[in-house]
Amino acid sequence: FALLNLTGFNVISEVLTKKGRIDQYLENGDDIYIIEYKYKYKHSAKKAMEQIIDRKYFKKYLNTDKNIYLLGINFEKDGEIKDDILVINPRDKKELESFINKDNK
Repeated sequence: FALLNLTGFNVISEVLTKKGRIDQYLENGDDIYIIEYKYKYKHSAKKAMEQIIDRKYFKKYLNTDKNIYLLGINFEKDGEIKDDILVINPRDKKELESFINKDNK
């Protein structure tokens, strides 16, 4: 948190939305990052991304001109990131639909 603030990011944790709380919101210049963290779950980077998309945490930011990035991150007990960090731009409808429909094929 402190390191991100020092690098110029506006950092807000536990941002309340109509459908839940965003774990962390970062803003820097033209970029917005919406981050959901999971801890020690199988495929939890994917689960984190599903939560962001299902609850539409990004929706209120779509009317801005800023770039939006959704990040799902999994941490293990030892603090390491074990599975991939997933990143999706919700304005890229093809990428968003591809993620949503991946398990339905």
